[in-house]
Amino acid sequence: MKFVTYAQTKFELEQATELNIRQVILSCRELSRSIRNTASELEVLINYAFDLGLEIILEWDILVSESEFEAKVKVFGDINIEKVSHLRIQDLGVLEYVLENTDKKIQYIAETGNANLVGLKYLEEYIAERLDTLILSYQLPKTKLTEFRQQLSCKLEILGLGPILLFYSPRELLSPLIDIRDEFIEATGESEESPHKGFPIVQNQHGTFMYHLKDLCLLEEFSELEKIGIDYFRVDFNMIKKPHLLRQVMDVTNNKLSIKDFKTAYPKGLIKGYYNINKSNVLFSKLKNYRLIRKDKDYLGEVVEAIKDKYIVIKVKSESHLSLGTQIEFVTPEGKNIPFTISQLKSLSLNPIEKINKDQIVLIDYRSGIWNKSQVYLA
Repeated sequence: MKFVTYAQTKFELEQATELNIRQVILSCRELSRSIRNTASELEVLINYAFDLGLEIILEWDILVSESEFEAKVKVFGDINIEKVSHLRIQDLGVLEYVLENTDKKIQYIAETGNANLVGLKYLEEYIAERLDTLILSYQLPKTKLTEFRQQLSCKLEILGLGPILLFYSPRELLSPLIDIRDEFIEATGESEESPHKGFPIVQNQHGTFMYHLKDLCLLEEFSELEKIGIDYFRVDFNMIKKPHLLRQVMDVTNNKLSIKDFKTAYPKGLIKGYYNINKSNVLFSKLKNYRLIRKDKDYLGEVVEAIKDKYIVIKVKSESHLSLGTQIEFVTPEGKNIPFTISQLKSLSLNPIEKINKDQIVLIDYRSGIWNKSQVYLA
């Protein structure tokens, strides 16, 4: 099994050469969802990679709308692809265009939009001799990878180490929330129904992308993946911007570095995803957090904000029995029951109050462990 990785600098190209990685993925911001190089910077890297003797994969992985297609075709047409060995494509319209207008080998990205054998076999048949590699979904467990390897004749690639895309929208979702006008905006998000937070979010000219808290890591399964017959193991450091870790990746596979030490050095948490088993269907029953479903008996309201060491904000949703000294209980999204005695009540203007009305918003003392969406009941 061979490695393939991204490069956005000459250093990364030189490192790939030194580590005997022969295939590198290059692109520019107009055609890529994660690469920030300009088209002129891409040209420099293509020439440099070619001089180093590397196989150059030009990635065009964005989904292109009808109104943008001609503009993206122009960007692509201005790139000298004579030195490029493969084109890496995701959009079916783009696939059709490059099949008709180039003679390059195709690496088709079936990572997020196709996880069934029927569809993959059709793609293999349709692209025919031009197909070099299918990039498979990281949601496939090893049993499916084994089955697909037996049924497909082209080369197969998987994401071995890198970010897991959870959500994509072609809209700019961060701009209305952040007073920043930049081509790339980075932020973090959190769940309203669980304590999970810190999801990386990136907005660029192609839309908004949200990623898993942890990166996928199948380094421990490298030998098994080789036995299955996977051809390429992709390493993607575009999000964490730590290309020097590529050497440590190679050291792990060569038994020069323990996986434990690698995980310690890695800047994010790591998971195996669905590799052992895909149990994503068990989450369907949990999509609605039953702990947040209102129970009318003794129900008072809901926490709408919790400011650490300052106050908790409650929206009263029933005829209130709140007063100083009232015993209440919070039920958090994760199911904890936290008793609490009200020692002060304030309005939004921070004035002390005694009488509470339905639909009123009130402030009480802060208590750790309570966050948005916690339900409030009389104890």
